[in-house]
Amino acid sequence: MLTLATLILGLSCSLTVDTSPSGDSISGSDVSNPVISITYFGKFAGQTASGYLRLLVDITIENGGYEGFNISPDSFSVNVSNYSYPCAENDLKTVNLQNGEKINGRLTFLVPPEAATTKTGYRLEHAEQLLHNIKWLKQIDSSVPASTSNAAVSITYSDTYMWVKETGSLYLLVDMTIENVGYESFNTSPEYFTLVIGNILGQTNPIPPISYDGLISNERDGAYSDLRTFDLQNGGKLSGSLAFKVPAEILSSTERYRIDYSGVRSYNIMWFWKPPQK
Repeated sequence: MLTLATLILGLSCSLTVDTSPSGDSISGSDVSNPVISITYFGKFAGQTASGYLRLLVDITIENGGYEGFNISPDSFSVNVSNYSYPCAENDLKTVNLQNGEKINGRLTFLVPPEAATTKTGYRLEHAEQLLHNIKWLKQIDSSVPASTSNAAVSITYSDTYMWVKETGSLYLLVDMTIENVGYESFNTSPEYFTLVIGNILGQTNPIPPISYDGLISNERDGAYSDLRTFDLQNGGKLSGSLAFKVPAEILSSTERYRIDYSGVRSYNIMWFWKPPQK
């Protein structure tokens, strides 16, 4: 009986000792106060046709004290306004992370545009966080301002007219430089920009908003509408052009045209017109 008790005591003691894959003893993993440390950094990278944003989350998971911690991409979700969204894509391995081990990976979520604001934001969750002591550490990009209280999207533009003799069509070419100052992301898809013309003398019906023409091009310069669809991050800048087919009577408009942006979320957009360079 004494021998059996001694054997059980020795076995229970051996369970508190863990080694790294190389066989070295692990230090700093307190089994009396275990913790799972999860460090993550998220960035938005484009918008789907349904209006959702792609949220890419780089994640590092470290087991500090638990005998094992099951890791599966399906166990992670992001919470936006009390709604959870599962992982859509990943390169995170499904493993049982041993005490003292660390693993890296990337998770992709499809989230509503509201997640890109600091007011709403998002929160990373794990299905077993109630069963483990999980310490979350969200990293931010310190190279750009974090505050969005005075955020704005600055759009500087100039314009010129182009007459296509072969088709008898008049185009307004608008060169734009877009700068994101404070928002976590701004989608620059050309489909979100429209040209609005005021009433034209002699016409009773107003002209509906005009979408850009992405087909007009020439052999030398390629497409005139070359503004790229891009998820412009905070502090980013992007330039491009849009071509709008306009009525020949546009110069008889009672007011100057304006450009509207109609993305899936609202922004404080500051428009600056500058004369075209000659």
